[in-house]
Amino acid sequence: MNILEQKVSFFKTTKNTEVLGNFPIEKALEYIKDGKFKEQIDKVRAGDASQKTKLPMHGIFSNERKKDQFIEASGLIILDIDDVEIDQLEIIKSEIMEDHSSVLAAMISPSGNGIKVLYYISPEIITAENYRQIGKQLVQDFIVYGSVDYLSVT
Repeated sequence: MNILEQKVSFFKTTKNTEVLGNFPIEKALEYIKDGKFKEQIDKVRAGDASQKTKLPMHGIFSNERKKDQFIEASGLIILDIDDVEIDQLEIIKSEIMEDHSSVLAAMISPSGNGIKVLYYISPEIITAENYRQIGKQLVQDFIVYGSVDYLSVT
């Protein structure tokens, strides 16, 4: 199966825990490209950081986004690279896509001054014990581009 065909759970906002449905990762990326979240992103870029919580989340859960309802790791890690020079965003985004074979997508973050990276790692190697270490290693691998944090290993 193509990685982008793998399904993830969808939540209304970052604060909601109820699963609204499951759909392919590819569909989530299409929503972003097609501007489905443009209104919220424009508000974030205009300085309204509260709009960040109105953007959707992903993962694979049964009914709610809670630890005990987590079904399986998708292998997706969202890297958040901040403090990127605005005039370098497109160049760095392209470099990331070219230099890292495990990067599925890279896009300018909602704030407009960073890059979100969708990174894939085989879910079979992700455990409750090592997922933080995996994220920390990726931070080290991507720190050359800016200030990096990992947001999800679901």
